[in-house]
Amino acid sequence: MLIVTASLECFEDGKDRNQSYFDRGLFGTTFMYTIYYKQLVNCPLNWSANPHKDTKLRKLIDIPSSHLVIMLLAVGNFKDE
Repeated sequence: MLIVTASLECFEDGKDRNQSYFDRGLFGTTFMYTIYYKQLVNCPLNWSANPHKDTKLRKLIDIPSSHLVIMLLAVGNFKDE
């Protein structure tokens, strides 16, 4: 499982608040193509969790409060058949 985040420190003010989702969406798409090229299967998972679940994930793997969790990405091997 991979987690794609966006650092809010990269943006100047409130007018850029949605730019991180757009940028990481483009990154996520390219990243999934790269993973597939390396002969691994992957599946994007939307992170639309409530604040309680978001806080639990942040504590579990130490995601800074200045980062938004954009998506999860399940990665694995193809079946033999």
